[in-house]
Amino acid sequence: MITNDLENSNFVVSHDISIKEAMSIITTNHRGCVVVVDEHKHLVGVLSDGDIRRSLIKGVSMLSNIENTINRNPIFLKNDVPNLEEESDKIFSSRPGINLVPVVDNDNILVSLITQN
Repeated sequence: MITNDLENSNFVVSHDISIKEAMSIITTNHRGCVVVVDEHKHLVGVLSDGDIRRSLIKGVSMLSNIENTINRNPIFLKNDVPNLEEESDKIFSSRPGINLVPVVDNDNILVSLITQN
């Protein structure tokens, strides 16, 4: 499913929130992760519940910023790919742990999300 209304989505967070806030949003969206953007909506990375768990085990506080916990090398698609849904299906089938794929434009601005049905 492609989501274009990112402002009202519970899949996108700012890079300056706390781990506790991110965990709450991840719990609400039932996808196990969120997409992280900067103030200009550029894709910064993704943050999964596993990333958070690993940080907490290392002693990072729940009140810490997510900045050092973000996966900055996420799998994403460019919006000029001819068939986004087909390409995302390939990602979902080959990488079972992924169920959310960010879609960016040529300036790395998040334009939509594809979630696994």
